[in-house]
Amino acid sequence: MATDASTLLGSPQRAAVRVLSKGSTAKILPLGSLGIAVAEASGRNATNSTPAFGRVGLLAVTADDIVLVSMVGAITLKPKDVVARVPRSRVRAMSVGGGVTSTRVAVLFADDTAWVVEVPKNTAKQARAVAAELGF
Repeated sequence: MATDASTLLGSPQRAAVRVLSKGSTAKILPLGSLGIAVAEASGRNATNSTPAFGRVGLLAVTADDIVLVSMVGAITLKPKDVVARVPRSRVRAMSVGGGVTSTRVAVLFADDTAWVVEVPKNTAKQARAVAAELGF
């Protein structure tokens, strides 16, 4: 499992994956091809509303929420702050896939917004575990 942020989250972490911010690229491309496919499959257009979390973050799932956490540290990254928290009941879809050097992760919410982040290819299995925990 990725870094355990249960103490910061206030409840046990069920699944998590370290995520990478693509900076301006993630904000310029509305959702990327994977996010667009998720939005089209739902029959709606989604808006990329990924909160700024720094260079590296943690996408974690608890019993009630999906949470984006900022990470800090030069060598060993540790959870710093909860950047965003959304109830699991508002998650409509999650997809993991695509990319050459990294894997795109898109989380689509009921209000037609989405978080789009990337994970290194070697942690795509953890990203799929997050999706499975959410039921996707």
